[in-house]
Amino acid sequence: MKKFLALLLAMVMVLALAACGGGGDTSAPKEEDPPAPTTDVPPEEEPKDEEPEEPAEPEPPAADFQQVSVGETITLDFVELVIGEPSYGEQLKENTSVSKDSKENLFYFLPVTLVNLGGEAVSLTNSTMVKITFDDKYSYEGYALNFGSEVLPMADTETFFYAEVPPRVLENFEKVDIQFGFTNGFEDYDWEANDYEKTVERFDNRYQLISGGGAAPAAAVGEIQREEIHGDGNGGLPGWAGRIRRWRSRRKRSGGRGHLGRQILCGRLRSAYRSMVHHHQQLR
Repeated sequence: MKKFLALLLAMVMVLALAACGGGGDTSAPKEEDPPAPTTDVPPEEEPKDEEPEEPAEPEPPAADFQQVSVGETITLDFVELVIGEPSYGEQLKENTSVSKDSKENLFYFLPVTLVNLGGEAVSLTNSTMVKITFDDKYSYEGYALNFGSEVLPMADTETFFYAEVPPRVLENFEKVDIQFGFTNGFEDYDWEANDYEKTVERFDNRYQLISGGGAAPAAAVGEIQREEIHGDGNGGLPGWAGRIRRWRSRRKRSGGRGHLGRQILCGRLRSAYRSMVHHHQQLR
């Protein structure tokens, strides 16, 4: 009987265990529904603040130059200038010496008579500038010189706006452009205010003289002036006659180009010749 009960209990336990093990859900897992498509639009990226481009600096307008001519007088509050005739030579003035970069070079210059209308003496060294251009191509920077340390008030001062030029440039040029400038009151040029650059265009007062080629050499002018004053020691007639013949010969060789300087010189020669002839006839 005990064996029978034990066997029965064992069978009950086996069945119970079998029932528990098979109680799980053996059906296939359900597929999950796919996620619904989203309709949310991604937010647009805000544009980054771009730094504004700096506008290009406008080019400074071309400096204006006041046109002047030979014999003209420039009058300002502090100065008066009388424009002379352009010329060239080995010296700016007889019996003077000015240093040159090359001993072969010549001086091309514009002589002026300068009157300082201010109450104090002024210096031209750091207050002026000159630029001379031949045939719109060859440019040379120069200076103003008055053969003195200062320009005294109300004194007529012989002054030269000049540049050092190779002789070859002076052989066949057809046009010369002389530009010169100076500060107000002939004060020293302000380098800092002008970005440490120095050009004629940066000066307060700017002037320009344009002339044709063939300026009379200063040596010829000096010789003519000396003979006008002193003569040749023989009544003057032979020397002047020879001078005129030589001058006419030079003019023919150069092509006979008319120029104001030559016209003035020839006129002076003719006038002096006539006076010398008259004087010579009186001596007879």
